[in-house]
Amino acid sequence: MSTEKVNLEKRVEAIRSAKRMTVGEVLSYLQISPPMWSMIRNGTRSPSIKTIRRIEAAEIDAGIRESPPPPRPPIVAESQEMFAARYSPEKNNESLARQVDELREYIAGEFRKLHDEIQELKKGRKP
Repeated sequence: MSTEKVNLEKRVEAIRSAKRMTVGEVLSYLQISPPMWSMIRNGTRSPSIKTIRRIEAAEIDAGIRESPPPPRPPIVAESQEMFAARYSPEKNNESLARQVDELREYIAGEFRKLHDEIQELKKGRKP
């Protein structure tokens, strides 16, 4: 008995148990005929890729296996790596601190202008 066959049987049994189905119901759910399942179990037939994918989908549906993350296109992976390298905290702490200081100075200047305009309005003069 091959390890692959035993593994497949255990996976189908786990689906059956998790979904609380009979073997017949699981085979119907997986779209595997009982004679085909018997041949797969006896080693006279190998499961198709489609069958294996249905088993994987059923495992995800039953909560036995997590859904794999979708593959990232190479350009996205490359972009994320470039972004991480360019904007890493170690490289940007100084730049960020400088930008914060510039923003504080700008806000303080704007606040001073508003304060002066308010004082002029209080005195009855237009700014």
